[in-house]
This record gives sequence, structure tokens and C-alpha cells, in this order.
Amino acid sequence: MYIQLTKDAFQALGVSSSSVNAIGNLTETDFPIEKVRKLEDEIRKELQAEITFLKEQVKDELMSMRSDVAEANQERRDEAEQTVTEIKEEIQQLKHQLQEQNKERKKETSDHKETIRSDIAEANQAREKEATLAAQERKEVIQEIRDLSKELELAKPSVATKEMSQKLVELNQKLEDITIKTTKQESNPILPKSNLPSMVPYFTGRDKECNDVIAHATNEATRLVSIWGSPGFGKTSTAIAEGHRLQAQGLSIYFVSLRGMRLKSDLTSKFLGLFTQPVPASQRLTADDELCRIFAQIPNRCIFILDNADDLFESDLPNVKEDAVTLIEELLNRSDKVTFLLTTRESCEFLNLRIKGHHALRIRELDEQSSSDLVQELLPEASKSDRLKVAQICGSVPLAMKLLCCSISGDNTGTLARSLDMFLKTTDDILAMLDNPDYPSNLRLKSLFDASFQRLSAEEREALVSFCILPEHFDLEAASAVLGIKTSHASRVLQRLQRKSLIDSSSKAEKYCIHKLILSFVQKKGESDMKDTLLNSKVRFFELYISLFETLTKKFLAGYSMSAFLEFFQNEESFVHSLIDGCLEERTVDKVCNVLTIAEMYLSFLYWIDDALFGIIYETAIKAATDHDRHSSVHKRLLLSKAYGSLVIGATGETKRLLLEAKQIRLTVPIRDTELEGKLLSYRGLYKFFIGKTKEGMKLLENAISSMETIPMHRILKLIILQVLALYHSLKCDPLKSADFYKRAVNECKAVGDTGLMVIPEIDETRGHEVRKNLNETSLTHNQPLQTEVIILVSRAIKNISTDKTKQSFSNLLLQIMKESESTIPAGATGRFRYHFSGVLLLDELKDNTDRPLYYVDMINFHPKKNIKQNDEKKCKTSSKNIERTEVNYAEALESEKRSLNIKLKVLGEDHLQTADSYHKVGVVQHSLGDFVSALESKKRALDIRLKALGEDHSQTADSYDSLGVTQHSLGDFVSA
Repeated sequence: MYIQLTKDAFQALGVSSSSVNAIGNLTETDFPIEKVRKLEDEIRKELQAEITFLKEQVKDELMSMRSDVAEANQERRDEAEQTVTEIKEEIQQLKHQLQEQNKERKKETSDHKETIRSDIAEANQAREKEATLAAQERKEVIQEIRDLSKELELAKPSVATKEMSQKLVELNQKLEDITIKTTKQESNPILPKSNLPSMVPYFTGRDKECNDVIAHATNEATRLVSIWGSPGFGKTSTAIAEGHRLQAQGLSIYFVSLRGMRLKSDLTSKFLGLFTQPVPASQRLTADDELCRIFAQIPNRCIFILDNADDLFESDLPNVKEDAVTLIEELLNRSDKVTFLLTTRESCEFLNLRIKGHHALRIRELDEQSSSDLVQELLPEASKSDRLKVAQICGSVPLAMKLLCCSISGDNTGTLARSLDMFLKTTDDILAMLDNPDYPSNLRLKSLFDASFQRLSAEEREALVSFCILPEHFDLEAASAVLGIKTSHASRVLQRLQRKSLIDSSSKAEKYCIHKLILSFVQKKGESDMKDTLLNSKVRFFELYISLFETLTKKFLAGYSMSAFLEFFQNEESFVHSLIDGCLEERTVDKVCNVLTIAEMYLSFLYWIDDALFGIIYETAIKAATDHDRHSSVHKRLLLSKAYGSLVIGATGETKRLLLEAKQIRLTVPIRDTELEGKLLSYRGLYKFFIGKTKEGMKLLENAISSMETIPMHRILKLIILQVLALYHSLKCDPLKSADFYKRAVNECKAVGDTGLMVIPEIDETRGHEVRKNLNETSLTHNQPLQTEVIILVSRAIKNISTDKTKQSFSNLLLQIMKESESTIPAGATGRFRYHFSGVLLLDELKDNTDRPLYYVDMINFHPKKNIKQNDEKKCKTSSKNIERTEVNYAEALESEKRSLNIKLKVLGEDHLQTADSYHKVGVVQHSLGDFVSALESKKRALDIRLKALGEDHSQTADSYDSLGVTQHSLGDFVSA
């Protein structure tokens, strides 16, 4: 509109409008505002000088006109021509000055200057045309002179000057109009279309995480959401999925990948690249300022996803993290319409101190159902059992499951089940199995984990490698021990590694854990690159748990056997690992051997139902004592300790072999060792009783009493022997000797501090109730495991000469002990089910031989409170019909058996019969819980092991077939069942 008005004005004046057309074709870049203003000021000054000059010239003309009008006209023409020439010269000088002043910005302003120069030249031409017309039309010239005189009197500029000024005013108005138009355009920056990537293939689950993020992202109070977690766990795919959901709600979503960025300027450039609006050079804004200006003018809500932000935050260049965070903070301050969504491998909790409205969400492995759904999408033919296997192998990590399924689907050499079994047997190197060098780095778990590992400090690397020897769940004390530093320092290291998503808080209170895939990577890293660190941490780990085991052993013998029992199973894996592998390390082998020479009572009760673990612990120590040429007394003590365990377990053949071997060892120092002698006589005597040679056993036990010392273990052995002898003489109708041994046994129990260890019935029936009442009053309430062990030894020693009444007495006492333990053991305590199972197993052993053995599920359901009255009235009959299935705790049983299975797999291996027993028990509990698919898999593994070890014609194999058929029937597979 303004261009057209200007053209009309020029045409009215008779001036060419070509220059106006040129102006109409100008763009905003041709009008640097600040320079134009400077140019206007300089032109204004020149015009003022011109006016002054014209005044003088006009005065001369008036004086000349009085003498000769013709001469005046000629002079007017000359003066006009001279004025035009002077203006041209002055404009040329102005041009030269402007060129010198704006040398650096010549490219931006040259076109604009040329336009101004052209306009002024056209104005001069107009003045020349007016002068020519004045000469031709005298009257008009005279009138112009008169008008000029009047104007001079009023101190006003000439017409020509006014015309030039008017043109400049119009030009200025044009520039202002263009500036206003440009400003309006820039007030609403041109945002591009969303560049959100398409959904990641096979994205499954994460509904809870997505809903959480969306709720915060759409809340105006939330300015920044950070999604963080371990590499390969699905942060980017989750962010993209959330972006699509938010986009469906009408929000503008933009995706910015920060992968590989090292400078803050890279981020700025990425942002500016999203906007198509060019930056006016005349504004002289920095890139950051221009970005802030654009963000300040964003009119509508939008969300920017900054993927892999930790690449920039953890740049190895100085101050990059601070600069990047400052930029993000400034952008949020400039616009309340913008929300950032970051994905990082590390926690951004520091942003809580910088940005109000920050919400963080950690991405962990998929839940069981989502893992199964993902595998089903990738391998449609996979059974539910196969899907569970894939999740187990990959630790429910999405990327790992995708890689594994891709590998399996491309393997045409075998069945799906066979491929999965192969992976299950190589889980220690699962990352190598999943790695494909042809894939990009973001699809290779080894590369992703290594990138995180390389960012760690030297201290953090050593700590992470040290932690890989710890059990799945470990506490601060264990972490501090393996690092060899104070707990306060270890706590800070753990926090740093947790912030970097390389460790996590455990589901168990005050414990930590490392994901199995990260653990696999770190173990390989330690074995290849940090061997000394790994070895030193192992030694410190062994020393910690060997020392703790020694403390618990002494606690068990001192009358606090229940707490010692429960504490062992809280860290069972660590204790077993240290006692076995500690024998393989020169710096800890002596400590292991020494503690095992006094730990047979404690360890044999812990594992009297899992004798293979007890056996391998002592076998390793005995072998180490031989290989390392340890003192012969240590070797002999270890043999005797294992012989005692064989008695408790019931392996009398093994006991005979060990006792004979121990007897043949000659001590290098020929001195009388009463401690060793007392043990040897005691174990030999008990062994004789166990195999029915009670007379020989009686003599050995009587001799053993005189060799006993006052150490805790000898005192417990002594009270066991005295009770065996009291019962023996009672059953052999020798009341005097029986009463004497009984009295001595009571006194020994009192000396130990727990009359509850007196487990045999009162010899004198006339005062039995009174004596038992007095004994109960001085009985400890936290010593049930040791009481149970005494019952095991005494009942088995006199089993061949025992009466039903004696057996019933033991059963009643054991039921009472189990009832007391129900209130002693905290609900849900690790080891609670283990003790319950041990008690029920012993009850089953004490019952009449006419009753069928208890099934495993019966033992789980057994509750002593429901059986005490029954056992007071009749014999202990514990068939499935008599067991009331109340207060069943299958979940506790499943946890206990799974923990036991994991240890057996590591210590005994996949093909051991006791591993098969654990698989079978796990399957039974899973079936009882209704998890038939998992039960089927567990029972199949048990059957495979038993078939391989025992063959078809064995009772255990038959049990497996029968149990497997029950589960198949429950699944509706009637043909297989």
C-alpha cells in the first residue's frame, strides 16, 4: 500500500517511479535499521548546511535581479547548476565516509547505500528540471523567487529542499513500515513440523512409566522431566512413545539427539536448525541470545525431547555440563510454554537445585508380563515357558531380548528350546553371545556398557569391578569390606555408581544389586584388564565372611543358635562362596581350615538336609590342607569335623571312612592333644551306636567323657554323650547308672546355660513332671536349632534300642520346640522356612515306620500348633490325611528353594542330583501357587537330571514323571499327562 502511494506521489510530481519500484523489491536484509538512522542524521546535517548556503545565494540573486532581470535569470540557472554540483560532491563525500565506517559490514549494507544514493540522485535531477522550467517560464520563476523571498523571511528552506526532505521523510516512513512488518513476523517464529521419530519397533509395556511422564509433562508446574537408567533398558524408545502420546493430545513435540555432542554450541546449533527464521545481522545477537529470543516468542505449548543428554553433560571438555545446563535453564526462564524431556544414563538429581519443577523417572528392566509379550511379538511360535527362558537369560532387558530373539530366529540349526538351553548354559558370557560386530554401537550392549564404564573415575571402576564378586544383593558393610575403605567413603562411592545407573537399590531393605548383564560385563572386564583389583577384592570378601562365619559359629555354640541360624541364611551365598573358594587362595586358606575345625555342629545343622553342600565345603578344605602341606593336626581335625557331619546327615558309611582315615594320621608333634582325642572318641562312640554296636559305643563314650575339655563344643558333646548313656542304661535296665548319667547330664546343661538341651525323658517317672518343669524354667528361648540337633544325635544313637514311648517323647518335645520357634522367628525372615522344613523332616523320621513318608507339600503345610494335642493323645501320625493345611506359606517356601537352587547351580552344577531335588521342589511349590507353566519347566529340568544320573528305573525318576504328569494335566495337556 505504501509503495503504491509513493509511486502516485512521484507521478504527480512528474518524477520517475523506477526507484520506487526498486524499493518495493527490497527485502528486510537490505535495510539495516541502525545504519539508516545514522545516515539520516548525516543527511539532515548536510541539508541544513545546504539551506544556509542557499540563503546566501538567493540574497546575491536578488541584488543581481535589480540591475538586470535577464542576467538574474541566467545567474539563477548558474546558481542552480552550482547547487546541484555541490550537493553531488557532498553526497560523494558522505558515501566515502560511510564506506570507511562500515568496511566490515560492506556486504550487508552495499545494496542499501546504493539505493539511497540513487534516490538522492533522482531528487537532484528533479531540482534541475525545476530550474529549467523556471528559465522557460519567467513568470513562474519570478513567482518562485518571490515565494522564496517570503520563505527566507520566514526562515524556511527552499521548495527544492523541501521536496528532497519530503522524499526522505517518505523513505523513512517506508523503512519504518517494513521494520514494523518484520517485527510482527518475527514475533511468531516459524516452528517446523514435528520431527518426532516413528515408534521404535516392538515397543512393549512401560504403561506405568509413560503415564507417569505424561502426567508431569502436561502439568504446567513441571518444566523438565528426566528419564534415566542403564544402557539398553529402553529410555529412548520410552521417550519416543511418550512423545507420540503427547502429540496425539495436540502438543508440538520435537526430538533432538545429543548423541556424540561435546560442546554446548552443538546444542545451540541443533536448536537453531529447527527454526527457519533467519537471524538479522544488524541485531548483532549471539547464537544463544537469538535462541533465547526465539524461545521467548513461542506462542503455544511444546515439548523438546533431548535424547542422550548425558553425552553432552559428561563431555571430557571443561565447563560443558555447566554451560549446557545454564542454557537449558535460560531457555526455560524465557518461555513458560516449553517443557524439556531428557533421556540420560545418569541421574539428573542435581537439576533439582537449579530448576524448579524437575521430575525424574528411572527406567528399569521390564516386568514379567511385558517381557513375555515382547518375546511373543518377536518369536510368535515361542511357548510361555520359552518366553520365560528368554526373559531369564536377558534379565528382562528389552534390547537384550530383541538381540537374542533375532539371533534365535536366524538360527536354523536346531529347535527353539535347544537354542534357549544353549544360551542358558552360557549365561556367564551372554553379552558375547548377543554381540554382533556388524551392528551399530547403539545396538551392541558391550559397546553401550563400555561407554558408561569408560566415563567412570579410576576409583569408580575399581569399585564396580570389586562389587562383581558380591552376591546378587549386598549391603554397605560388604561393599566397604571388599573395597577396603570406611563405610562412609564406600557409601559415597555406591551413591555415585547408583546415580550412574550401574547399580540399583535392592528390593531387600538397605541392600544394593547389580543387574546380571552389567555384572557379566564387569566380570569380564575385571578378568581381562583389572586382575589385581579383582583378586584383592576377592581376598577382602573372603576374609569378611570367614570372620563373620567364625563369629556365628561361636554364637551358635554359646546358646544363641536361632539368631546364628537365621543370620547365616541372610548371607548364605557369600558364606558358601567364601568357605569354598577361600580354600583356593593362599592368603585365606588357613583361616578357612581353622574355622571349619570348630564349625561342624553349626554347619552340619545348617545343611543336614543338603548334605552335598556340607560335603563339598569340607572336601575342599581337606584337599587344601593336603595340597598346601598344612599341619597334620589341621588335616585330622577337618576329617573328624566332616565325620561328625556325616553322623548328623546319617551317612554312616562315610563316617566310618573318615574316622579310619583320621585315625591313621600321625601328628608331626608327638604330644597328647586332649581336644582332638575327645572328639575322636566321641565320634567313634556315636558311630558305633548308630550302626547298632551299642556295647562298643558305650565304652568309647565313657572314655570320651574323661577327655573332654571345657570349651563350648566339648561341653555340648559331653551333654549329648551323657544323655545317650543315661537312656542306654535305662533301656538296659540299669537304673543306678542311668540315674547317675541323667543327673550329670542335667548338671552339664546347667553349666552350659540352657536346660532346654536336656531332651531325654525323666528316668525316674515318679518325679518326671517336676523335673521337666524345673528344666523348662531355665531353658533358653532362642536356642531351638541346637536343641533340635541334640535331639537328632540322641534319637539316632539309641534308635536301635529305643521304644515307641521314647520316640513319642522326642516327637512331643520337637513339636513343642517348633511351636516356640513360631514366635521366635520373625515373619518373613530368611531361613524361617528352612528351619520349619528341618523340624518337619525330623518329625517324619521319628514317626512309626508304618506311616508313609511325608510329601513335600505336606511339609510346607504342616503346622505344629495343630498337631500338639493330637500327639499328646496318640502316636505321631503325619500322613497327608492328618495334616491340616492351614497357614500355608508357599511364597516363603518358593523363595527359600529358589535361593537354595541358585547356590547349588553355582557350587554343584546343573547335573547334580541335589540340584534336581531343588528343581523338583521349586516345581512343586510353583504348581501349588498355580504357576503351572513355570512348574512344568522346573519339573522337566528335574526329570532330565534324574534320567541322566539314575536312569528310567529309579524311584526318584518315577516321582518326577508322576509330578510332571500332574502339572501337564493342570495345563490341559492330557495327552502328555
